[in-house]
Amino acid sequence: MKNKTILKSVFPMLFEEKRKRAAYILSCAAFTLTLFFFMPFDLYLNNYNDFNVSISNVLLPLATVSLIVFLITAVINPVLFREFKKIVLEMILLLMLGVALACYIQVLLFNSDMVNLNGNTANYGDITFKRTVNFVLWCLIVILPFVAHILLKKKKKCLFPIITGISIVMIGMQAVGLIPALSKYDGKSVGGECFFSYNKTLELSSKENICVFIVDRLDVKFMNEALDNFPELYEMLDGFTYYENNLSTDTNTFPAVTRMLTNEVYEYDDTFAEYWDKAWSNYGVIDELRDNGYGSTMLIDKVSTFGTEEQIFDKSDNMMNLRDSEI
Repeated sequence: MKNKTILKSVFPMLFEEKRKRAAYILSCAAFTLTLFFFMPFDLYLNNYNDFNVSISNVLLPLATVSLIVFLITAVINPVLFREFKKIVLEMILLLMLGVALACYIQVLLFNSDMVNLNGNTANYGDITFKRTVNFVLWCLIVILPFVAHILLKKKKKCLFPIITGISIVMIGMQAVGLIPALSKYDGKSVGGECFFSYNKTLELSSKENICVFIVDRLDVKFMNEALDNFPELYEMLDGFTYYENNLSTDTNTFPAVTRMLTNEVYEYDDTFAEYWDKAWSNYGVIDELRDNGYGSTMLIDKVSTFGTEEQIFDKSDNMMNLRDSEI
């Protein structure tokens, strides 16, 4: 009889411990997959034309990071906190579930619009009513598991089966949600429609070549100071022509490089996109050279120098179309 009584008291404890472990592991999985795999992978799949990498180059880093974070949260954390009270692990569990749930609900329902870096104004710092409400909702969802845990504890009910269920539903819904995006994925259309090819950039004429190095912010004053302090530079730069009257008109890469290539003055009331449209539609030095039989190749930064490939497609011989090229 005594042994039966002991077994009756031990089995519920073991079952309860297993439920806690299952809830903790699944909560770690939901947290890791939501933040480090599903959300970034979904962003890639729905905007793959804006990325210069293929799906295979995205999956491996995401899977690796997710696995590392999962191992840290699911395996290392319990070992580190084994000397503490179980309440520490419970708090970590509830926090991870709250953050994962808040991020998932925000993206799914409240704030799924992603800003496209195309040169148009994006006022990230503006404290608007919508952003304030989103932030408040996010905080409330994060603390929701803590509130539920306190309320259920008072009623002597267990929260762990609920955590397990929510974690499984979150993982399942996000996995299923990737199917439509994967079905639309076109492996041939990665990285946008156009790209800069290095091949033609490295080709030189068998006749005389003129290479012009334009360095934004390298003012003549700085160059003269460097030559005075390091006279050996004269020997290293032998054969180059130094234009001492060439000045940069701006303090940053944008709009300095675009200004030097197009001679279009940037009015600070314009957005980046508006300026690039005006600047690259001008007839400038590149057009003059091409009309006189010269070729031109460029390796310039899209974020700070131009907005769309169409703006410079007819100005650079090394701008290639992805659909006409092998990756």
